[in-house]
Amino acid sequence: MLAAVVAAAGLGVTAWGTLMSARVAEDQLAQSRVQNEERERQQASRITYWQEPASPSNTVIANRSLDPAAVSIVVTDFGVKPYIADLGMVPPCSRVVIPETLLWDAHPKKANDPFPTMQVGAILIEDANGKQWYRSYDVLSPAQRDLPLLEKATEANEAVTMWSRDVKVEPLDECGSAN
Repeated sequence: MLAAVVAAAGLGVTAWGTLMSARVAEDQLAQSRVQNEERERQQASRITYWQEPASPSNTVIANRSLDPAAVSIVVTDFGVKPYIADLGMVPPCSRVVIPETLLWDAHPKKANDPFPTMQVGAILIEDANGKQWYRSYDVLSPAQRDLPLLEKATEANEAVTMWSRDVKVEPLDECGSAN
């Protein structure tokens, strides 16, 4: 009888140990997923954009990563469907300044109206691994066609390639692996 109780207690301890090992393995797997996601987004998270407030305003794209990236700009204005302006490869550790006039001149369906109010709604980034990212002022996510702004721009089926001597490329001082 005593042997049966000892054996049952031994099985109970073994079961508890197995359960704890499974929980630890589950936590390690979750941690590994988070680290992989962070590693995957690393380059895209180092590419940002903004519009300078001067009139006409310039759009600035900064690539603080150590790799070049293909960048397209999703341009919106009031009254005309958004369109995608393909900037091409943005060099590593660089700041690219695009005059507003260049974005407007690249518009595939320009209205006869004078300069409308234009805004960069987002940028599309293709990182060194070929993964595409959507970056707006407040979101960085994998690019998906069902994002509303991207859906409208691709519905319009309008994309233009834009690069000229008017685009200024400047080196960045801070670049690379800084967290």
